[in-house]
Amino acid sequence: NHTKINIHKNINIYKCFEQDINLKKKFKSLDKKKFIILNSTVEKIKFDIKNKIFKVYLVDQKILKTKKLYLAAGVFSTLKLLRSIDKKIFLKDIELTHSDMCYGIFLKKKKEIIKYIGNEFIYFSNNQKKFAGRFSILNEKIIKKYNLNFFFYVLNKLSDLLGIKIFLLNILFKRPKRSTMIYFKNDIMKIKVNNNKKSKYILNDLRKIFYKSLNIKNLIFKPTPVGSDFHYSCDIKKSLNTVIIRKFYQNLFILDSSINVKHKYFPTFQTIYTAFYRAKNNISLKEIIKR
Repeated sequence: NHTKINIHKNINIYKCFEQDINLKKKFKSLDKKKFIILNSTVEKIKFDIKNKIFKVYLVDQKILKTKKLYLAAGVFSTLKLLRSIDKKIFLKDIELTHSDMCYGIFLKKKKEIIKYIGNEFIYFSNNQKKFAGRFSILNEKIIKKYNLNFFFYVLNKLSDLLGIKIFLLNILFKRPKRSTMIYFKNDIMKIKVNNNKKSKYILNDLRKIFYKSLNIKNLIFKPTPVGSDFHYSCDIKKSLNTVIIRKFYQNLFILDSSINVKHKYFPTFQTIYTAFYRAKNNISLKEIIKR
């Protein structure tokens, strides 16, 4: 749950509540006897048509055999592994969906932010189509949460002495359609990227919004290289060769964002839910394609 803060007609800001979820503790609480954990790397996958099984080849020369195969390797690794089954599995290039990202920083006096005080906020453009982001008030909780280095610890102590608060900000803005494309050349994955010319205009709009709503005059942005957001997804259904995948798609289960039709700025929990739902209900690639 988030509390909405109304400060400007062109932006929606929500105060985040802390979630007491510790994934490390949950993993430690699992009954490890139910699992066989292998510390290795998958080199390639092949499908044995005669025996109707998948053969998973590991870099240490071991071969795993299974009737059902679940992939949750992330977009790039999943695409590579699928192509290792058959080089003709993709009929055309694959559109990669993600956001461009910038980092930002600004300062405010403590007295000026009392009514908005909190550790972290998220924000969206009013139609959620232009941009979204997150800004955090630098404090010990945020330093610990994001594992920030000693520089930020010193910066936090210094800001307390000066009676100001430092806000750390990031902004995500959608890339145009087909501006990032994945293709394979000589067994190597390639990515073609076009520049997003709208970025600078969105940043200017955001500066104006924060100036009018919070009187922020010193907002500084630092652009990052394309792909720095790490929130990737695509929809491989549009590119798959149905003649090839028909041989095994009823026993292939893709749990990651390689099949994702909706772009989200913060997709982590949606990705986790989708993976859980597909695994729990045994939703195969065949079922996904038929829908």
